[in-house]
Amino acid sequence: MKIRYGVIIGLLLISALHGVQAKIYPVANLEEFNKTVPTLGPGDEIVLKNGVWRDVEFQFFGK
Repeated sequence: MKIRYGVIIGLLLISALHGVQAKIYPVANLEEFNKTVPTLGPGDEIVLKNGVWRDVEFQFFGK
């Protein structure tokens, strides 16, 4: 009986966490950055393209 409850709880946890997955968003310029920021969720990451970013100020605020 204990094994059955363990399996049920395990399946519930897996199904609950299945949809929660952080994503990585590569961006190459400020326009892509500004379009991506509103779509971010908890754990998501923005990866800036290699190179020198000049005269760019990144601003965003969490809720």
